[in-house]
Amino acid sequence: MPLYEYRKNATNHVLVPPAVRDKIVCGTKPVLDRLLALSRECGKPGRPAAVAIDGWYGVDWAGLRTGLRDAAQAEGV
Repeated sequence: MPLYEYRKNATNHVLVPPAVRDKIVCGTKPVLDRLLALSRECGKPGRPAAVAIDGWYGVDWAGLRTGLRDAAQAEGV
């Protein structure tokens, strides 16, 4: 597996079915909103949903974690 040292060599061309492609969101705010919506849909009364995120090491993980926490608190999740 190659090591992606910067964005230029991290490009992968993947064919994605239209039904999946229509659900893709980009950008911190849309991603946070979608994660919160999915957690609400999957959560059960008295049992909050767990969210696991996987991605490239170049992602701003601290910003994503802080944004998710802040957005959840703002919505009372």
